[in-house]
Amino acid sequence: MFRAGLPHHHVLRTFSSFVEPKIDLTPAEEKLFEVLQFIRKKYAPKATLRVAGGWVRDKMLGIPSDDIDIALDTMTGEAFVKKILHFQNTAGVPVKGFYIVKKNAEQSKHLSCAAIKLLGHELDFVHLRNESYSDPTSRIPTLSETLATPKEDAMRRDITINALFYNLSTRSIEDFTGKGLIDLDRGVIRTPLAPMETFLDDPLRVLRAVRFAAQYDFKLDSALRQAIQSERVQEALTKKVTRERIGIEVRKMLSGANPHQAMTLLNQARLEAIVFPFISQENILSGLSCLQFVQASERNPSQNQFEKEQFDPRHMLASFMAHPLSNDGSEAVNQSIQAMLNIEVPVVDDVMLVEAALSYIRQSQEMDNQANKRMTDAIKNELKWSKVESKHVADLLDAFNRFIFLASARPDNQVLAIHLAMWCRSVHGSRFDQAMPMLWHVANPSAPAASSKVEELRKSSWAKIEPIKIMMDARELNSLLKGSKWNLSHMIELVAVWEWMNPEKSLEDERVFIQKVLKPLVVKP
Repeated sequence: MFRAGLPHHHVLRTFSSFVEPKIDLTPAEEKLFEVLQFIRKKYAPKATLRVAGGWVRDKMLGIPSDDIDIALDTMTGEAFVKKILHFQNTAGVPVKGFYIVKKNAEQSKHLSCAAIKLLGHELDFVHLRNESYSDPTSRIPTLSETLATPKEDAMRRDITINALFYNLSTRSIEDFTGKGLIDLDRGVIRTPLAPMETFLDDPLRVLRAVRFAAQYDFKLDSALRQAIQSERVQEALTKKVTRERIGIEVRKMLSGANPHQAMTLLNQARLEAIVFPFISQENILSGLSCLQFVQASERNPSQNQFEKEQFDPRHMLASFMAHPLSNDGSEAVNQSIQAMLNIEVPVVDDVMLVEAALSYIRQSQEMDNQANKRMTDAIKNELKWSKVESKHVADLLDAFNRFIFLASARPDNQVLAIHLAMWCRSVHGSRFDQAMPMLWHVANPSAPAASSKVEELRKSSWAKIEPIKIMMDARELNSLLKGSKWNLSHMIELVAVWEWMNPEKSLEDERVFIQKVLKPLVVKP
């Protein structure tokens, strides 16, 4: 067995040795498999139960897994689950989590399966199956009506390391492709069948191969890599795989163990234009660099290195899309970031405050205010992510771009502090935390990772600036500033910064400031 916590290439045992590979079961797994075997012997003695796919792969790599799929050779999953139900009813055990998933090609459910919760484990039961692809325009297979052999089932799977079985009767690992154990040991992603054939049948397997290679730090087999780069396979990926399925794979890549490696593999395979048609191809390399830095700064050192959900995919996508800056632009951003580390609340008079705040609002109005909506729509349409997810990415990029824009004006520190306060109020919370490593990287693209500085920014007083809200009722403010050429929302931003700079002031003080200072500057006589 592979040693837990170590990448595959650090494991010294090879499967060419005489030591038969084995899986160490947890006490809970031992008990579960004993119960399943008891039910099988009593109600379906001719059947063989095999755990299939991901659980076997992860256990061999020393990774805990609760993703248990049971494959049967002589009966359907539904038929065996009914045996379990009968056993539970006879024993007076409450039935939990029982349901049947019927075949539904439109929802990418190619095979019916039965699910049930047993001893705290959620289990899926399917029968071994064989399949063929009769429609050249579709990736949906035609499944054989007859039960398949374990070898036939293994050969139709996407990659060899996902085609392993664990036989509950013999307590042994079965590798019917003859490649799965070797590929696990060597750290290689390979297909059971010829890669060109399997990718043309179901081109979604291209993205799955990339995802698993990044997840486990494996290499793509040379023949597989060549097939991915072929025009025929890339055309099939464009025509046969829905944008929704592409979006699901992208989300898994960006939330997995190594988003940077996944995006690098997509780039090397020349798949970015297909997967991300809304990203400028000339910025891909700089986006990879930003993603690598952000990923390093966000990694939790106490987390299992192979955990499937380690990162916020919205943050990773925004980092991948962050555009590079000129040397002058990087210097300006760095100056503003250093100011955030070194200056606190500025001491300025109210007139200067208003003038500085208005200059920030003018700069904001010069930006393309439709860019946010276009980006939200692009992600929503091309990856089929929800509007909330898509807008989060767009909002984060908007915050990133606004910071760069305000920094480019290079104001003095007092004015800069007011501009930063207004920016912070608009990007409070998770967007502030997520924007910081992106901005630090573009400000210091050649510097080594500086997670400590990013954390310092996240814990600074700037991070504690609250969302835009003021003491005064918005209707009263609107009445006091009647005739102003500025939007009410802008005036609320401005008053909010005044409150930040004057935390001891009262509502009455605020009225005096608005009447005597703000109104003369924003309302035409």
